[in-house]
Amino acid sequence: GNEGATLPDSYKHLLRHGLLPLHKPSGMILWRDQQPLLDLYHKTLVQCIGAIVTLDKNLIGEVIQYIIHPEVWPLEGKREDGGTRLANTPKLVLLLHEIDTYIGLLELDIT
Repeated sequence: GNEGATLPDSYKHLLRHGLLPLHKPSGMILWRDQQPLLDLYHKTLVQCIGAIVTLDKNLIGEVIQYIIHPEVWPLEGKREDGGTRLANTPKLVLLLHEIDTYIGLLELDIT
């Protein structure tokens, strides 16, 4: 395990204020192609976050909570202005794979 791991505050700051907010964009590069903006840098983003949470796996829960927060997770339903907000299915697929990656990092610690 990594109990007692002391991760420098600068790493936690980078994670919380630099890397995690990069999940927020929900736009598409081109709507007709259904490629979410996040897809442009998602693989590298997951690698960077994975490198940090591998050093302190206690952060994995915090990362997953951030990803499933309504500001990041694409939801269907009513917008505040009364319009309809559409789910961004391609972004959901990316986020689900990302969460699976972090859960996989936890499973490596069990054995």
